[in-house]
Amino acid sequence: MTLLDDNAPGAPLRRRPWPRTAAALNAAMGGYGTWASAWEPPLSGNLSDLIGSVTLTAESTPTYAHKGPTVGGVAVGFDSGGVDNFKAGAAGTFDLDAVTSLAVMLIMRAPAAGASQGFGGKLAAAQPYWYFLCANASGHPRLALSDGVDTATTTIAADHCDGEWHIVLFIIDRTANEIIAISDLGSSTAASLAAVGTLSNTDLFRIGGHPLDASLGHQIGYAAVATGGIVALRANASTAIATLRRHMRIL
Repeated sequence: MTLLDDNAPGAPLRRRPWPRTAAALNAAMGGYGTWASAWEPPLSGNLSDLIGSVTLTAESTPTYAHKGPTVGGVAVGFDSGGVDNFKAGAAGTFDLDAVTSLAVMLIMRAPAAGASQGFGGKLAAAQPYWYFLCANASGHPRLALSDGVDTATTTIAADHCDGEWHIVLFIIDRTANEIIAISDLGSSTAASLAAVGTLSNTDLFRIGGHPLDASLGHQIGYAAVATGGIVALRANASTAIATLRRHMRIL
């Protein structure tokens, strides 16, 4: 079946560019989220920030030019069991204290599950951390964090390692003092942060695997971080995800 561009009836579907400004991404998500950074996969090299100034540098050997989540789009990939990733240059990038909210959106595809293998975040040994991972052999995505003493985890009980493209939002909401993960396949149950303090550590923000947990063998087609509008984004996450999927015609 030939896909058609809804702006040009009868014409082949053309690639729609990813949002390249905070306003464009907010609009593409139905008016939700104050977006500070976004990254579109290149054909080689590093991930340049489309919105802010956070360049993510390739570490180890991520792969390029995979078929992306949109017509004509590309994705970057990470070897299963490897430590391939893209990392920020400074530990202060997206470093979280005990009161700051944050949301990370990943448009990702994973062909197979791998328990405790990661997607990204700030994971540090013997320090506070916050990161995303595949929780189990059933392919359930999880947000996990700890202040070094108390921990919180929240998991979407749906298989996201099915070879399809999914939009996943990992939300740290310090207004409600909860974390939650929401995707096109459903939502986790919110977990309390009442006992969890600062998450600040000396590690680098990464997308992909990590030396402490390797990677899932997944691909990323687009990623973004919101530092504001978290309450409204969380309350309307399903609408925002569906709106972005329609806007970008994600396959």
